[in-house]
Amino acid sequence: RPAPGPLAAGNDASRPGASEGPLAGLVAAPSLSLGVVLLSLLAAFGVGAVHALAPGHGKTITAAYLAGSSGGIRHAVGAGAAVSVMHTVSVVALGLVVLLAGRAVPSERVYPWLGLAAGTTALVLGGALLLRHLRSRSGHQHPHAHPHGPLTRRGLAALAMSGGLLPSPTAVVVLLAAFSLGRVAFGLGLIAAFGVGLAAALATIGMVAVRARDLVTQRSRPRLAAALPLVSAAAILTVGLLVTARAVGQL
Repeated sequence: RPAPGPLAAGNDASRPGASEGPLAGLVAAPSLSLGVVLLSLLAAFGVGAVHALAPGHGKTITAAYLAGSSGGIRHAVGAGAAVSVMHTVSVVALGLVVLLAGRAVPSERVYPWLGLAAGTTALVLGGALLLRHLRSRSGHQHPHAHPHGPLTRRGLAALAMSGGLLPSPTAVVVLLAAFSLGRVAFGLGLIAAFGVGLAAALATIGMVAVRARDLVTQRSRPRLAAALPLVSAAAILTVGLLVTARAVGQL
């Protein structure tokens, strides 16, 4: 017998405008043979990787941070993994809130606050970096900016918050569908695979940023290379302002 609709117990829980999407269709597959499960996990990985290219998820902030830092490939991988872990945690947390609180705390009221927290984090990170570099330039006879250094724990946490705190509506719908169908383990597996795909894409973007920074440093004029940390901090600050303003407008 075909499995029931994936949103049988969660129509009111999804973010406004969010459709069931391909992952919800996977969790509602009529049968879960080994082949179906493996193909579904692979598909979830691909959807996560493609989803990372959509607006949000901190790719701009991550790329900007790495471009203005002295970090390398392992820092790019770490940043992608941190954002992915935070995203997965936020999906599970929001799904549980919706399931437990139901109509009392609709997700459309939670999203703006999460966006505000993510935007504020980016705003603080970008502002702190920009202030640091401006002070560094004013303290030298020949003004120049220094890279922000490798990715620290504090920087990693800021990147994870700004890029992964706002969960994907599609992933939340999948979790709710998995609960409604009694396929919690399978649903969590899809979300985990989605997160791994997201991490892989973000890490790749970070690696490209690191490589581009190295090329600029090695081949371009010294002034352009010296300006990278300032441009990086300004970009993070700008994204933080935009995300914060959008979240405030939705409250």
